[in-house]
Amino acid sequence: MIRSIALSAAVFATSLAATGAQAADTDITSDVRCMVVAAAMAQNTDPKVQNAGLMAGLYYLGKLDGREPNLDLEARLKQELAQMKPAEMVAEAQRCGAQLTARGKMVTEIGARLQAQGAGKAP
Repeated sequence: MIRSIALSAAVFATSLAATGAQAADTDITSDVRCMVVAAAMAQNTDPKVQNAGLMAGLYYLGKLDGREPNLDLEARLKQELAQMKPAEMVAEAQRCGAQLTARGKMVTEIGARLQAQGAGKAP
């Protein structure tokens, strides 16, 4: 009986670890796809789009470095670039843009609250 419970617990723990690894890989893939979109934007002829692409690329690079510092970024970028169809690029641009907009709004709100509290005053 104890052996059966221990075996069940081990299988459950392995299942949880695998689910966590899959979720982490999904997050990595999502961020890599955002970097592909950002790279495309950075090559646009419009300086505003270029700048937005550079900023987005740095944001997603930071997320990837924080999550998986030893990630073979070049290989993952090549992999996603080869797989992404034009319609996926558009969908990913919308998804990634929505993420960046939400984070930007949050940072702006934090800055406003800090400024209102006097945290932005020079020493």
